[in-house]
Amino acid sequence: MVSDAIDKTNGGFVPVSRWVSCGADAFPVYGKVRTLKTASLTNRGCSEDALVAWWCSLGPGEVVWVSGSKDWAFWGELCTRLALRIGLAGTVVDGLTRDTRRVRKLGYPVLARGVSGRDIYGRGHVVGVDCAVEVDGVTVNPGDLAYLDSDGLAVVRRDARIAVRKALDRTAEEEADWARQVSSEPCLETLVRERMP
Repeated sequence: MVSDAIDKTNGGFVPVSRWVSCGADAFPVYGKVRTLKTASLTNRGCSEDALVAWWCSLGPGEVVWVSGSKDWAFWGELCTRLALRIGLAGTVVDGLTRDTRRVRKLGYPVLARGVSGRDIYGRGHVVGVDCAVEVDGVTVNPGDLAYLDSDGLAVVRRDARIAVRKALDRTAEEEADWARQVSSEPCLETLVRERMP
């Protein structure tokens, strides 16, 4: 329904590429986005103080969005343990993640592009926090809202929250009405003609 509401309002986007549930199936998850960007060692990294301050500024219910790598994994068991201590809602990794068995056992939801045992050490580092990141050619900003479930994810732009919420409420009402009609309408042909695309 969230993707339907986004379509009706043009208030965000739903990435069409594949995402894999690499953590617990504790979905759905909905929260304010906080971003972290990684890159290879050839790029200038952010200071340790900035990274520590970012971790310490995260709050309960937020969703961490990692702009990661297709060659190595930043997010794994250690980050998950920090996330659980903070009370984060979940994590999106636009790249690879690791330690999936332990992350699932800890009960934390993670959506990622894939999995690798190769970690970031000696290969990459954090180059930015709370900065704009791109996914599928669209910008995700800190403060946007992320919705994750077992089907994938959706992003609601922070300036479109109210419009998307109203569209979501209307969509939920329409789907509840449809469910009632399916249960009560005696003629299948009528249902199909009226509601199916």
